[in-house]
Amino acid sequence: KNQKQFLKNKYKINSPIVIIYCARFIKNRNSDLLLDTIEIMKNDQVEWIIIGDGNYKPNFNQYGNVHDFGAIYDFNIKTELFNIADFCYQPAWTGLSINEALAYNVPFITLKKSKKIYQCVEYSYLIDGYNGYILSNIYEVRNTIKNINNDKLKMLKNNCYIYVNKNLKLEHMVSKFVYGVESIFKSI
Repeated sequence: KNQKQFLKNKYKINSPIVIIYCARFIKNRNSDLLLDTIEIMKNDQVEWIIIGDGNYKPNFNQYGNVHDFGAIYDFNIKTELFNIADFCYQPAWTGLSINEALAYNVPFITLKKSKKIYQCVEYSYLIDGYNGYILSNIYEVRNTIKNINNDKLKMLKNNCYIYVNKNLKLEHMVSKFVYGVESIFKSI
């Protein structure tokens, strides 16, 4: 707790809830929904950390509760920012951002896959209510974040750790791949 407060002071982040977005801004990520979520939460006690650049990056200058770091390639800075975060949010096309957030024990929030919301295979790593949330719309995102209690948040963070160690370690993923390849050859 002391380290988290030290880092929040270092980066001038004062709100009790901190949400991180860490990804390139590409078309399928629906950055308009990120901006809409920030807009509806602008009066809440929430601050946002934005890591990333790209052709579809919105302008966050109008929001005093958004800390836009642009592209970050320094592992230490990125680690510090993830250690401040309570949630990682990406409305769509989550990709490897899920792996990264869960590895930092940061619960991931995204929107349900639909005709408008595209998702990647990593979307399947999320278990709604266990290591993050898969929600229907940005208003559910707001309500979920606003109504989280410390015990539930602690449980989600712990479940991220458990899930990564059980399913996303390199050894596990390699053995799963090898098993899949062997199964293919056995069926031929």
